[in-house]
Amino acid sequence: TWGKPTRSGPVNLQTFSLKDVQSLRLLVNDSAVDLENPPNSGSAIVLEFLLKDAEAVQVPFTEIPLATKWCQHLQQELQRFL
Repeated sequence: TWGKPTRSGPVNLQTFSLKDVQSLRLLVNDSAVDLENPPNSGSAIVLEFLLKDAEAVQVPFTEIPLATKWCQHLQQELQRFL
């Protein structure tokens, strides 16, 4: 579950299961990132989840290091379902 962060909490909540994810990747400025060598800066940072039977979901992040750690963790978790 994720949503747009606001001062009063997340809004526009969306939910999907890792079981529905075909793959995921980190995008910085619309380009896929090597998780072992991420860029130091970028303005558009998202985790992109490619779903099996639906459109891709993009979850925005504000920091590349945090997005990188989440992507690595979720890729490990995803391996349990593949």
